[in-house]
Amino acid sequence: KVTKWVGLDDLQNKLKKVMLRRTKDDNLDLPDKLFTSRLVPMNQDQWDQYVSLQKSGQYLDVDGNEIDVTNALTEMLRLQQVASGHLAGNPVTERPPKVRAAMEVVEQASGKVIVWCKEHHEIRLMAQACTEAGVTFAEFHGKVNDREREEIKIAFQEKDDPRVFIGQIN
Repeated sequence: KVTKWVGLDDLQNKLKKVMLRRTKDDNLDLPDKLFTSRLVPMNQDQWDQYVSLQKSGQYLDVDGNEIDVTNALTEMLRLQQVASGHLAGNPVTERPPKVRAAMEVVEQASGKVIVWCKEHHEIRLMAQACTEAGVTFAEFHGKVNDREREEIKIAFQEKDDPRVFIGQIN
């Protein structure tokens, strides 16, 4: 049972350096949200690795080394990574289904599009897909500094470009 929180102000000050939080009230000029849910099946390589991980509790890192998944949260994270196209031990040779589906939405949309990604490799693959399609985009994640974030926000809201905003959620 939690009886008292200690040091929250200090924690908040430290997190301000690496996190950005905005509420709808802070951004009243945002248009209404349009949510699109799509069932995107995994490709065969993803599915094989997903099932293997579920059965064995073993996961291969990007160098092919086995990692034991003994914790439920770690297992869930690894399963999400596989579903997002991060195939352990194997470089991505084809565009993951989630990125292809997101690009279909971008191509069908008449206006601006926000794409949320969980993993950095998804951001990279989405950016690559936009570049190949000739679609302007901006990346918004923890590696983008405060000045660039503000420029991206203003450009996305007030200018024609970038057309796609690729952000990271955690």
